[in-house]
Amino acid sequence: EMMSMITASRAYQANATVLKRYQELGDATLELLK
Repeated sequence: EMMSMITASRAYQANATVLKRYQELGDATLELLK
């Protein structure tokens, strides 16, 4: 039970990091298009 929670939180952190990076890429792209 505890292991699955740790795994889930790790997966969530990884997803959050990827999403943040995509958001930064999107912002940079928008800046270039201006």
